[in-house]
Parts: sequence; C-alpha cells; structure tokens
Amino acid sequence: MRRAVVGRLAYPYQPSRMGKWNTIKRLGISLLPDWSMLKGKRVMSFRPGSNPDVFLMTAMEKHGLDPAKDVRMVSNIGPAARAGAWMAGQADYGIFLEPEASNLERDGHGKVVASIGEEVGQVDFTSFTATEKFLADNPDVAQKWVNAIYRAQQEIQNAPAADLATHMQPFFPGLSHAELVGAVERYRPFRLWKENPVVEEAAMNQLQDMLIKMGLQKDSERVAYANLVETRFAKEAMK
Repeated sequence: MRRAVVGRLAYPYQPSRMGKWNTIKRLGISLLPDWSMLKGKRVMSFRPGSNPDVFLMTAMEKHGLDPAKDVRMVSNIGPAARAGAWMAGQADYGIFLEPEASNLERDGHGKVVASIGEEVGQVDFTSFTATEKFLADNPDVAQKWVNAIYRAQQEIQNAPAADLATHMQPFFPGLSHAELVGAVERYRPFRLWKENPVVEEAAMNQLQDMLIKMGLQKDSERVAYANLVETRFAKEAMK
C-alpha cells in the first residue's frame, strides 16, 4: 500500500506569512477527522527544536496526543532527502511545504488532509529586525522598506495567481510556473500570507508560549512585546 501525505500540516510565516506546512498521509484518506489516527504511526517532521517540529507537536497536543509517547517522530532526515524518504515508505504521515505536498499528491504518493497553520493559528516568528540606533538614524529607510512590504502584501492578496507565479519564478528556478500557481491557489484559501505588516502581540505571545512549552525557552526569559516590536512604521504604511 502506498503512503499518502497525511494532511496539510501548515504554519504561517511572518511578517508575510510566506508558507504553510502540509500534512500528508497514505492514499485513500481525504481528511483527518480524528487526530487519534496518528497514534502509533511514524510521523515525518523536521529536526528537533525547529519551527516546523514545534508547530507540529503543538497541533498534536491540541488534539490530546503526546508526541513523545503516542507517535513515532521521524526527525533525522535532511530537507533534501525528505520527499525520497517519504516515497520509500519511511513514514506514515509527514509535514511538507508547497509545492512539494501538492506534487506528492499529484503523483499518487499521498493525500493532503490537515493544516498545521489552521490548527496553530497566527505565529509571528519570521520577521525583519533592526537595532534601535538604526531606526533612530534612518527612519526614512525603515519606512520605505515597510511600505514596500505592505505593497507586496496587497499584491499577494489581489493579483491573479498566474501573475504572482510569474513574479516568483526567478526566485524558484527549480519549479515550474504551473507548480507555483498551484502553491498560490492552495495557500490563499487558508489566508497564510498576512494582509498587513503589523507584528501582533497575540501572535508573538503565542510563539513564546510554544517555545516555553517545548522547553526551548524559559518562562523567565519571556520578552515583553513592547520591548520587542516596533509597530509605528507598519501603521504608517497602512494609512
């Protein structure tokens, strides 16, 4: 029996929410009605402590699963070897980014059944950073940068998928235009790309909650939102 990609385990990126992880399972299953189906199964993740790994385990715990006891995590396969390992049968479920998930599904190697992004919610973990001195000395540069990000976010929301794929093509030379169109069309219904550049307090707190829960950050090391995020440039861009 051929394995299917068990669902779309996806997660959003910040500040543009560039991608979403898909959970894939063996063929014959179109959705993941009960997460207990993962019990005793081999689940392909990424390296321990990585963002995809943390988000996957958070989603499992949300549905009453203990990643350390209820499933067999496969987290020792390098990114370049994951698709091949999946097709070789080294896991029963796995998380994949587009367009890899869609390609595996198209070629009959799995079925997308769940979304990690939907399960976990917005988590602002990829963002642009600058020193306080740089922002104080170069506010015009920072503002122009954020203005450009916001224009790009608006373009992503409104432009036809084929146009976006054309813009993306030079940055993904190994992917066809059709594959990029498919990735855009799959992501859009899940609103994985942020609509504005503001890094939200709730999203930043959610990230720290997960890191603390997984033992990657101490509660005493929690950073206050006001000390971490500067929103004035983003708010100005949106006027």
